[in-house]
Amino acid sequence: MMRALAAVLGCGVLVPLSLNLLSCTTEDIDVPDGGAGGTVTVAAASSETSGSGGSSSNATNTSASSTTGAEMCDLSDACEPVVIATPEILEFSESDSFAGGYFSYGDGVSNEVTADEEWHVRGEVSTYSGFGFSLPCVADVSTFSGVEFSIRGDVAGQRLVLSANTTSNSVQDCDNPDRPDDAHNTCTGQCSNSEAEIELTEQAQTISLEWSDFSGGSRNDEPDPSEIVSLVWVFHWDDEASPYSVDVTVDDIRFIE
Repeated sequence: MMRALAAVLGCGVLVPLSLNLLSCTTEDIDVPDGGAGGTVTVAAASSETSGSGGSSSNATNTSASSTTGAEMCDLSDACEPVVIATPEILEFSESDSFAGGYFSYGDGVSNEVTADEEWHVRGEVSTYSGFGFSLPCVADVSTFSGVEFSIRGDVAGQRLVLSANTTSNSVQDCDNPDRPDDAHNTCTGQCSNSEAEIELTEQAQTISLEWSDFSGGSRNDEPDPSEIVSLVWVFHWDDEASPYSVDVTVDDIRFIE
């Protein structure tokens, strides 16, 4: 079982995955090579993000747990944490005012916003794959009790989880020259992010997840909402899995007040 690992990216860092973000310093998960294209968001959510550059997700091979002997990262590379005050995240319409970015990753998996203003993710899972959204820098969403969204689709009977990625549970790898601002991440040794399993149906349903519904993280079993960096839906994959088709539609993502 794969857990998504968080890696923070800085302004001006260019790395392989096609993910366009509007904020200067944003964070995204560390995903395997071959990510399918990402999508641009429409506006900045906070004046605390600065600059005009963009960042893309780093693409490297990772597993559920990582061990690193990395030294402390350069704290001067870290951006300022952002307090999120409004619950609305993404409705996939022109009215969105969200500073992060949304994306899919994995060979054969793509995402698009449809004419009906929904987020459609589909393709064939043949490696570590998923989709999600990154928040500006490190986001403090502790005023909210969790996250909810509308979702429907089919994953061929396989497992789908939502991973809440935080700085405490995300691996610090300062030796990687493509990720100079890993100062956000503080976990060394066995690191994994907390997950909540999603029961997917063909009919759209609203899934509401409290932060306490997420578990299995390391160092912290549950996610700390004051240090969220991304939320990522992860399709099941392991070395013994066979390729399978996925077709998932998501809409109306928001924090729970």
